[in-house]
Amino acid sequence: MFTDKNLRVDMTKVRENAQKIDNVLITDGYLANPEEVITHLSQLGKITRNFVFLTERAKYDEWKKINLHNTWVYLADTSASLTNLAVGLSRRLVTDTSS
Repeated sequence: MFTDKNLRVDMTKVRENAQKIDNVLITDGYLANPEEVITHLSQLGKITRNFVFLTERAKYDEWKKINLHNTWVYLADTSASLTNLAVGLSRRLVTDTSS
């Protein structure tokens, strides 16, 4: 069964004002168009970084093969790994911006 999950968000004001944006995408990895999604996220600011947390191990290897600019893909297939990655990434990003 296929579920249409089209989502449209007006990001005009964000694009006009954002210099640097960090995007965090938590997904099972079953996106029909991962390259398009990441490309869209990458265009939201002048400088963007994308962090993808995949909750399905089976999709992790597929996503790692995709060449996505300024994008890091992490496996988060348990609640604990997702929490640890999210907290660790948040700490690192705060440290990066305060330097």
